[in-house]
Amino acid sequence: MGNLLLAGDGSPSLEAVRALIRARQAGLEVVGLSGRSAPRMFELGRLLGLPAWIAELGGVRVYEGGLETHVERGAFCGPGDPVEALRDAATLLVDAFPGHLEPHDPWNENRHVSLMLRGEVDAGAARRLLAERGFEWAELLDNGVIPRRFERLALAHVHVYHLAPKGISKRDGVVADQHHRGLDPSACAVVGDASSDLACADVVAQCFVVRNGVEKDPSLAEAVAGVPNARVTRHGFGAGFAEAVELLLES
Repeated sequence: MGNLLLAGDGSPSLEAVRALIRARQAGLEVVGLSGRSAPRMFELGRLLGLPAWIAELGGVRVYEGGLETHVERGAFCGPGDPVEALRDAATLLVDAFPGHLEPHDPWNENRHVSLMLRGEVDAGAARRLLAERGFEWAELLDNGVIPRRFERLALAHVHVYHLAPKGISKRDGVVADQHHRGLDPSACAVVGDASSDLACADVVAQCFVVRNGVEKDPSLAEAVAGVPNARVTRHGFGAGFAEAVELLLES
């Protein structure tokens, strides 16, 4: 989730920082969960003082402040990093959906198991194309709508997609982390702003979607309504994260 230093109305706020401090004081561990690359998450984790984080949409798990790293390959069985094989798959998709899909640069640097694309496409059609062209082990995952607009994409909404091996997702990353550390799902929660975060709801006790997530993607609000243990926070951005922490500390 981005913009931790903003309140729900977009003004500067330290609520999220205070929430991180309260969580640590209460023994509630915060683990970063993001589609960002491992190096980007490393800097964020150090800045926030996080002991562990999960990068590349669940494909890379990091512990002990960066000393221990686990890279998942999902359904990819070839040699080398999956990201090298995914470059051809990304080119295939961009060429197949001209004006609707492009690389989400510059955020594709230093990645191991996934690539990022942006635009708006039928994800089902993209997956079928991948399977038809020999990339049946890969899939395109929607990580939500972003507010920015891009010159080559004349679209009403721009989504960020992750092209990754099957078996790589935020949900898979959460489950792998639970197994690695022996965590009870009933003691875990997820806070996020996209459908990929909501997909974790069935493997945690509570799932919070911050208000700005549903404001930029109204379909997400409908999806949250169909998940019993999920709720939308009253506030967005960092204030929404702080709200979720307070609710967890009270429960």
